Amino acid sequence: MIERYFPQANVLLRLRSGPIGPFLPRFVSALEQRQFSRDTICRYIRVADGLCRWLDDQGVVLVEANQSHIKQYVLHHPRLPDIRYKQGRLSQTRLSVPLIATMLREQGILCGSVPRSMADVWLARFDDYLVRVHGMSRYSRDNYVRYARRLIQSLQMSDPDWTLLSAQHISDFVRREAARLKPGSCRQPVTAIRALLRFLVAEGVVPPNLHRAIPVIRVWRHTSLPQHISTQELERVLEICRTPTVGCFRDAARSFAALHNVSGIAWEGTQGKSHSLVDKNRPRSPELVSGTRTQSNGGGVSFGTWYAALQRWLGLHLTAGG
Repeated sequence: MIERYFPQANVLLRLRSGPIGPFLPRFVSALEQRQFSRDTICRYIRVADGLCRWLDDQGVVLVEANQSHIKQYVLHHPRLPDIRYKQGRLSQTRLSVPLIATMLREQGILCGSVPRSMADVWLARFDDYLVRVHGMSRYSRDNYVRYARRLIQSLQMSDPDWTLLSAQHISDFVRREAARLKPGSCRQPVTAIRALLRFLVAEGVVPPNLHRAIPVIRVWRHTSLPQHISTQELERVLEICRTPTVGCFRDAARSFAALHNVSGIAWEGTQGKSHSLVDKNRPRSPELVSGTRTQSNGGGVSFGTWYAALQRWLGLHLTAGG
C-alpha cells in the first residue's frame, strides 16, 4: 500500500525500518479513508516518521508517549519568517502534528496518560465553565484557555495562587499580549481574560470587579484620536495662545468673515445700533448689526474693511489691558 506513495526502494526501507514501520499500513489506510490528496498523504507520512524518530531519540516508547511529548516536538520547530505575520508563520510540520497525533492514537500509540497539575485542573474547570455558561465552540474555548494558561504562567508557579493576581499584573499582561497582535485581533486577550476573571469570581477566589482592571484596547475606530500630551507641552500650547500676534488678527478676521457669509451679519464701525462686546471702561468694539444683502453689492462688507476694523479694535482692546 505504501508503495503507491514512495516507490523508491531506499525510502521504503527507511520508513519500514523506523519506529513507525509496524503502524504504517493502518496509518496510510486511515489517511486514504479521509480522502486526502496524494501529496498530503506523502507529507503526513514524512511528518509521522519524523515525530516517531524524535520520540525514539528522546528515549520515549511510542505507546507511552503523551500530549506533553507532542508539544515538546512542536516547539522544536520554530516559526518561519513571513512579512504577512508579525511573529512568523507556522511550518507545515507544526500544522500537521495535531491531526497526525490524533490518528496515531487510533492505532494504539501516543496515548499515554499525562500527569495533571493544579494549573491543568483549573484550566479544565474553566473550559467546562465556558461550555456550560457560554456554550462556546471548541475553537473558541481553546483560544480562551490558551490565554488563561499564559496568565497562570506569568504568575511563575505550578499551583496558581489567585490571591497574588493584582490589578496591575492583569493590566500589564493584557497590554503585553495585545502588543503582539494585529489591530484587528488585539481584543482577543481582553475577552479571554475577562471571561477568566468572571469565572474566578464565581469560584470565590478573587474579589469582584477585578475585571475592571483590564485596559481598553485602542482599535481602528480610535486611530483618529490624538495621543495625550505632557504637562510641559500643554503649558507651551497655552502660552502660545496667550501671546497676541498679527497672525491671530488675520485668523480672527477670516473666522468672522465666514460667520458673516453664513448668517448674514457684518462687522461695521459706524452704522447700526451699538452692541458693545466689552464693559463700559474698555474701548468700544465694532458694532454687530444685521446685514442686509442687496443685488448691487452682493450683500455684506468686504474682507479688507472687516480686517481693518477688527485690527483697530483688537489693538485698542490689548492696549487697555485686555
